[in-house]
Amino acid sequence: MARSAGMSGVAVGMAVAGGLLVWSGLSGRHPLDVLRSLARGEPPGPLPASSFQPVSVGTAQAAVTSVSSNTIVATAMRHRGRHPYRYGAGHGVWNCQAGAPLDCSAFASCVLHELGLLASPKNTTAFLAWSGATTVAWEQRQPGDLIIWPSHMGIAVSATEMIHTGGAAGCPCVVPYSQMRSGRKGVARRVKAGQVRSTASPASTAGL
Repeated sequence: MARSAGMSGVAVGMAVAGGLLVWSGLSGRHPLDVLRSLARGEPPGPLPASSFQPVSVGTAQAAVTSVSSNTIVATAMRHRGRHPYRYGAGHGVWNCQAGAPLDCSAFASCVLHELGLLASPKNTTAFLAWSGATTVAWEQRQPGDLIIWPSHMGIAVSATEMIHTGGAAGCPCVVPYSQMRSGRKGVARRVKAGQVRSTASPASTAGL
């Protein structure tokens, strides 16, 4: 005789017994007490609030570097006046120590590397395509943003100034945007959210 479709009585009984044991274990009640409640038509009772705990994502979040835009500026300013400019310098083995020659993009690379945001030095062209940052409108630039022209770059420190390394003595140094590339607008790139937590308001460009 063909067997009917579905679960057998034995299977159903095992499933019910298993559920009873799980419920009693979570609620802290003896299985017989839970069974008696069910026989009387009563609910088996609520589970304690601590039975299920939300999954913590703290470990995953800790794996993402998170620094403030002000920290980028502070790190850049610590290099002020400490690196003579040399075209192409700083793109080999990492050397961000005081006195090491750096060009403009190597200086920016050192700042981001010290914050754990960059694994290898980049040139200005590579920074324009870097997946770790997004381009924002020039009028919305803020401290900590990368400020990039086709052949030069720096890091925004205020609404009107950036820090860069160039041919002048005492660099890296702070200069007005208006002095760079005949006052032409650059490209502002902001390190992506999750890597940098912004703490500054967008820079005003009045008078530029």
